[in-house]
Amino acid sequence: MRKGDCLWAIAKRELGDGTRYREIAEKNGIADPSRIFPGQVLKL
Repeated sequence: MRKGDCLWAIAKRELGDGTRYREIAEKNGIADPSRIFPGQVLKL
């Protein structure tokens, strides 16, 4: 993850569909998808 990233952008870039951000949040135990941090490592 980089500064300024959000789960929507990551899902769009990596999975081809921004609406899949919830899948990333669930897989990583993120209760509030708007609270992610630079350097955080996510499972896709």
